[in-house]
Amino acid sequence: MDNKEIVVLHKTSVSDFPPILSLLRYLKKNGYRVHLVLGYERTEAMRQELHEMCETLHITNIVPSKNKILYWLKIRRTFWRIINENNYTSKLIWLPAADTTLALGSKLLNCNYVLNLYELFDDEPLYLKRLKKFALKAKMVICSNDERAHILRVWWKLPHTPKVILNKPYTGISGRNLPLPKDIEDKIRTLDGTKIIIYQGMIRPERDLEGLCKVLTERPEFSLIVMGPETQYLQKLLAINPAILYIPFVAPPYHLHITSHAHIGVLSYDHSSLNNIFCAPNKLWEFSNFELPMLGNNIPGLYNTIETNKMGRCADFIDRESVISALSDIIENYDDYASRASEFYNSYDYDAELSRILSKLG
Repeated sequence: MDNKEIVVLHKTSVSDFPPILSLLRYLKKNGYRVHLVLGYERTEAMRQELHEMCETLHITNIVPSKNKILYWLKIRRTFWRIINENNYTSKLIWLPAADTTLALGSKLLNCNYVLNLYELFDDEPLYLKRLKKFALKAKMVICSNDERAHILRVWWKLPHTPKVILNKPYTGISGRNLPLPKDIEDKIRTLDGTKIIIYQGMIRPERDLEGLCKVLTERPEFSLIVMGPETQYLQKLLAINPAILYIPFVAPPYHLHITSHAHIGVLSYDHSSLNNIFCAPNKLWEFSNFELPMLGNNIPGLYNTIETNKMGRCADFIDRESVISALSDIIENYDDYASRASEFYNSYDYDAELSRILSKLG
């Protein structure tokens, strides 16, 4: 088995998973032969990049359906046909998602594979139970932060602590006020003269933004961009604060052009799961890449990164005074927080760390 040849299996879209895009870019840059089997891809630009990065690209055009059982069976049947036809079982397989692993089933246990997990799954007990056997048989398990790695070792009684690859983007996009499509540029120009706070990600109740939205109705010197797929929760936020500028989903990495126009990045996770409390958001890296001070809510995954690295403040988002105090402090000490954000971004060498981890697969 040639460990410079890797088969990546992912049942949805690379555009929806920036850490997978980072992995693929690293592998291409470092001379790996990559075979990618993919469910679908959202954008033509990403399809083109995937063609350039991969020696072999299989896009099956299987999209999620309401009938999850039939959808997973279709993924299983199609992916295994491709795997067998191309003798991919003789190569190192990289599984960058729990869903893909479970959809492909127990036949994987006879393969050499790396299990790369981005979540804890304590809010998905069936996933947690079913993934254990795949973790125990994996050539290596990789998590997205130390806390999750140690928790999964305890839960699954793993013989070794999973390795950690942080969710730092693998991108050359940086700088301020990058060019935008005209329709988005026109929208952002309406915010001129304000300090732009940006939220980018899933717009759901567990990413609680209601308290912040209420505070910002009283603070016209700030504006708020909310960016991501439209949901019912978005409508609730707009009802609280009609001044929110909503921008629909923009495929990574092009969403970073919008990030470059903001002044403060916001991150929020509620207490509904350990997965949230010990979050590993790639937004920490995306915001710090643009030297954006950050406002987070009070959970360990954020105050142990944002406040420990002095690149912003955390607040209790249901406490009006706590949010106001945090925002005021960020503005008062803006340059210091921005400088520390840049230091944080440069503190982690993705290439060196992934090279070190991959060397252990030999």
